[in-house]
Amino acid sequence: MNQYGVPAANKGKLCGRANWRLPTIREARSLFNYNVTSNADYLTAAAGMTIDRGIGTGVWYMTSTPFAYQGSKS
Repeated sequence: MNQYGVPAANKGKLCGRANWRLPTIREARSLFNYNVTSNADYLTAAAGMTIDRGIGTGVWYMTSTPFAYQGSKS
């Protein structure tokens, strides 16, 4: 699995730590605020996080939880 920069963060001891990892999907969901229109904007303003926006509409969040997209249910 590609860790999207985690090995580099650990090797460089980002913020003095060498045990960085991607969150699980459950941990990532705990950061969401379901009362706002855009979680990316909310997390950027509230926590100073930088959120990479996906191509097209929506926002992509990277987690360590495996996921297989099965298409639309409609």
